[in-house]
Amino acid sequence: MNALKGADPSVSQTMLDLDPMEQLLQQTVVAIATTYQADCALWVGLEEPLGQRIYSIRAGQHHSAEQNQTARVEIAAAPVVLPAWMVEQRRSPHLTQLDSGDLVVPVVWSLLFHPSSPPNAPGMLQLLLQLQRPEHSTAAPTAAPASNRWSTDDVTALTAQSQELGLLYSALYCHQRLHQSRQQIALLGRVAQLLNSSLETDAVVEQIIAELGQSLGCDRCFLIRLREQQANVMSYWEVPDQDLPPTNPDVLEQVPWRAVEEAFVQEGVSYLQVPAVTPGLVTPGLDVEPTADLPVIDLEIDSLHACLNNLEATSALIIPVFIQAEFFGVIGLLSYQPLPAYRLEELQTARQIADHLAIALTNAQHHPQLWQRHDALRLRNLPLQGHPLRDELTQLLNREALDRELEHLSSRALWTVQPPFSIIFCDLDYFKLINDTHGYQTGDIILQNLAQRFQKHLRQETPAYRYDGEEFVVLLAETTVSHALDVAERLRLAIHASPVETSSGPIAVTASFGIAHQDPSRDRDAYSVLHRAEQALRDAKCQGRDCVNVL
Repeated sequence: MNALKGADPSVSQTMLDLDPMEQLLQQTVVAIATTYQADCALWVGLEEPLGQRIYSIRAGQHHSAEQNQTARVEIAAAPVVLPAWMVEQRRSPHLTQLDSGDLVVPVVWSLLFHPSSPPNAPGMLQLLLQLQRPEHSTAAPTAAPASNRWSTDDVTALTAQSQELGLLYSALYCHQRLHQSRQQIALLGRVAQLLNSSLETDAVVEQIIAELGQSLGCDRCFLIRLREQQANVMSYWEVPDQDLPPTNPDVLEQVPWRAVEEAFVQEGVSYLQVPAVTPGLVTPGLDVEPTADLPVIDLEIDSLHACLNNLEATSALIIPVFIQAEFFGVIGLLSYQPLPAYRLEELQTARQIADHLAIALTNAQHHPQLWQRHDALRLRNLPLQGHPLRDELTQLLNREALDRELEHLSSRALWTVQPPFSIIFCDLDYFKLINDTHGYQTGDIILQNLAQRFQKHLRQETPAYRYDGEEFVVLLAETTVSHALDVAERLRLAIHASPVETSSGPIAVTASFGIAHQDPSRDRDAYSVLHRAEQALRDAKCQGRDCVNVL
């Protein structure tokens, strides 16, 4: 460390202190600003295609050595459009004084960390110090021209200090990258285990979203399904035990996602990183050469920035999800801290996680009908007497069994991808009058007879449920409205066709039916479909009974 002889001791101590990366960078900015009585800006992450940021502090705003040295350092994303002198530095790093008097000291990668680089290749810009000494500074001659504010000793010392900063930064950077690579491998392994687990699809999706949010260090992570001009939050996670601005996940459904969808579908964008304060939507930086995997795009979506500001978030990373080349929705990661510097490897890992999510959703999309048939057969094969999922009187499935099936159909992973289903709601006409006239024993015989007629006129795998009293529900998977109407009409005629033989003599019975077909654009879950079928039944009663009504 001979190069630091004669410099302020705090600079040397900071250079020697192998604290985490953030502390190293912030303390370095404070130490150099203190030593040279200058405004100091440290451009960081220049070796990466994304996430460049600036650590800055103004002369006289730093704290003393006894106080917290990092408290006054400001951290901001580098501008989308770089100044001309920075563009020149990216092409050919070199120490220079600008016309404004700013001293620019670049730090380039050592070939020690890039052994594959050609021997005569120019160094890759890693860090860059930008210092401006105010005219009133005691370290500068009074009213000195801008070009004379830096002495030869200053330049020599800063050059040596920047070289040592580069070595420490390189060591920490490589250590950090190795640690991140191990974390990403572990993350992909955990996600693969989830895909191979026996968990329900909803649970798998929720855990994947949580794993991604934790691994990328964001504050909130969510999965949005975009379909038929509607957005639906399928999964939502936020970092626990943090004082985050309150927000309702439903608010995310109001974000103008259609403009984002166009960017992914029409422009082929791989992801979007949206800073809240920047007027444009950019991915990645405009100074990066586009590749087949990471195209550059610049979109003006003021409403998206307004929504981000309303959520009080600092930035958002948005990743598309495709299922078999068809756009499904987006994963969003919200941050409430300084703009995170996502590295290329992290973004690629996030894309892989999105692909894993697509696999889970594909399984849910292609196999729900198989699961439903298997479950229906399992329920039918339960012992007929005394089982809690069977109604004791009619031996049809009971309301608890219906609730289980509706909860399964309402799972977020299935709701918008499963083949549409229909629900038939049935109610016997004037059943209370039958009970009052002939007694409850006769009423029970009629209910048993009705259940037998249901079972005779429904396919074996079609589940029928006793809902409540004289009310019954039939659940038709993968069924159109017209087919459901045919089934309901067949059941109505079967009940109307012949009277029920009882101890009180033959009793004519009729029933009314209501039908609802799943519509993800209007129904929030399977219970919404059930309630619409119940309303259709009430309408059928008003229309004269012994009829079928569709809502």
